[in-house]
Amino acid sequence: MAIITNFYSVDNQIAVDLNNPQTISVTTNPEIPGARSVLGDICQGIGGSQWVFVKASTTVTALNLVMIDEAFNANNAVQIVGSLISHTYGLAEFQASLANPGDYFWAAVQGRGGMLVNVQSTAAAGVALYLSSSTPGALTTTVTSSASNSLVKNAYVVSSLLSTTAAVEVIFPFMIVSA
Repeated sequence: MAIITNFYSVDNQIAVDLNNPQTISVTTNPEIPGARSVLGDICQGIGGSQWVFVKASTTVTALNLVMIDEAFNANNAVQIVGSLISHTYGLAEFQASLANPGDYFWAAVQGRGGMLVNVQSTAAAGVALYLSSSTPGALTTTVTSSASNSLVKNAYVVSSLLSTTAAVEVIFPFMIVSA
């Protein structure tokens, strides 16, 4: 089966766009004064996916792993230090290249049918994934040290990645990142 790259909601919710970040600008887009959904809303998508509506706190790169705080702010995932372990993790699985600070988007928190994620190194099917110590939000299969590379649990590589920096298909019921 082909990798899904264009997701849509199977819920009965209005204005759900899983593929594009939403920018709010009262100057260039005054007819849309606020976000289309409420932060923290959840919807089901095709391919066994589940999504949560979040707001980018910093620039978020497409296909990166993001950590989501209790106020539903999303940032590229970084190494686990103390209280960061309490975050929810998801993928910035949108079509645009990035979401700017203040943009809203749907982060994928479950991807049972497969989704793409940025990986920095080669990867074989079933290999363990870690947070990259050099690029926030990207994953790697190469461990520098257990102190600098947090293990990403419940994310499984479906097919091999042959280039050194690209997106690879993963399936995940819920991602957990451990120190």
